[in-house]
Amino acid sequence: MELTAADTGRTVCLTVGGSVRMNLDGTKERPWSPVKAEGGILKGANAGIVILPGDALAAFTASAPGTARLSASRPLCATGPGKISCLGIQEWTVTVKVTRP
Repeated sequence: MELTAADTGRTVCLTVGGSVRMNLDGTKERPWSPVKAEGGILKGANAGIVILPGDALAAFTASAPGTARLSASRPLCATGPGKISCLGIQEWTVTVKVTRP
């Protein structure tokens, strides 16, 4: 299963052994933070190589039944020399429910 920035707020289902991959397109001025997994049931997997600055690429494998939360964030406004920052944050979250196969 592949998730993008448009999937924020969704709940997705996996079975133990299933995998989920995130590809969040960002920019140098509005970079995504690394994707975090909370809940202890998702284990990091090889996601590949991030090619563009600001993107967040991650992959996880479901190791046990339960519920996990994936999250990342980025600046709401572009930052950089000569730019005004609004100090807002764009949050991205997805809930992952894992069941036995």
